[in-house]
Amino acid sequence: MNKKLLLIGISFAFITANAQFNAGQNIFTGSFGINVSNANEQKNADKTNGLGLFINPSFGKFSKNNSINSWGFLIGFDNLTSQFGLFEEKQNSSRFGLQYNYTKLFPVVSNFYFTMGLGVSASLGSGKNKNTSSANEVNSNFFNTSVGLSPGFMFPISKKVLLQTGFNNMASLQFNSSTRVTKNVAGVVLSEVKSNAVSLNGGTNSFNSSGIFLGFTLLM
Repeated sequence: MNKKLLLIGISFAFITANAQFNAGQNIFTGSFGINVSNANEQKNADKTNGLGLFINPSFGKFSKNNSINSWGFLIGFDNLTSQFGLFEEKQNSSRFGLQYNYTKLFPVVSNFYFTMGLGVSASLGSGKNKNTSSANEVNSNFFNTSVGLSPGFMFPISKKVLLQTGFNNMASLQFNSSTRVTKNVAGVVLSEVKSNAVSLNGGTNSFNSSGIFLGFTLLM
């Protein structure tokens, strides 16, 4: 019973913390996301393990219409290892980019907000795919631009700090340009493929996404 009361008290303290929003106020915001995957196929002993991570710090200002304009950058890494019997495949990628975000705050109760973010980003990245079954290596370079919606919630934990959580790029329109080069074990180029694609994505598996994110806003 005491633990329940303590939890309720902590939650109430979070919601009633009096963060002051002033038009023109400078802020520092940041978010990070992580995606861990693990799959096992019992019959053939196949398994897949993955880890994705992104970090997105930014700077901005509050405006008088209960919204935030911010500019920042994005760093993301993804690793995926798949085991198929005696063969193993490894995929690694990294990306770096710039991003602008407009976030609108909608009050739900006192000092607790539903947020809807509109983000525009441009990223450069590279990836490597290596499979022990063929000894060939595939290297890729890509350029991505994206416009995405990110719904979430924001609430203060002190007068200067707010926490935010939600779905990063739950819906997005993207343009992706990539080049894939396949080399053999001697480093000889076997093929080179260039492609351009435009896509409309839903869910939380977009290019600039690691699914659920946790972020903070620091009032300056």
